[in-house]
Amino acid sequence: MPCNTVTLVSLEMKNVSMDTMLEVLKELGLRPIRVGEHFIRFTNGGLFNHENGELCIRNLDLGQQVKQTYTKNVIAQQAKRFGWNVKQVQGQENKLYLERR
Repeated sequence: MPCNTVTLVSLEMKNVSMDTMLEVLKELGLRPIRVGEHFIRFTNGGLFNHENGELCIRNLDLGQQVKQTYTKNVIAQQAKRFGWNVKQVQGQENKLYLERR
């Protein structure tokens, strides 16, 4: 691959809250450069388009990390809303345990 090639990965993320997406990007150290009504452009050459639910990013691993962090944040928000406790399953990074308070 030539050294002047830029590879972008496109991930689908439907029904995403713009506020939560901004929180996730900041949590992962991806600083928003420009925020519009239907898009977020952020550092690392990334773009999230809210209208079509498309996340364009240069690194697949980082894209997956954005999706996982977004999911964890939504679970935490909903658990708080409905009165549930969220606990990390020991030894398994991507598994959560929910229990009623």
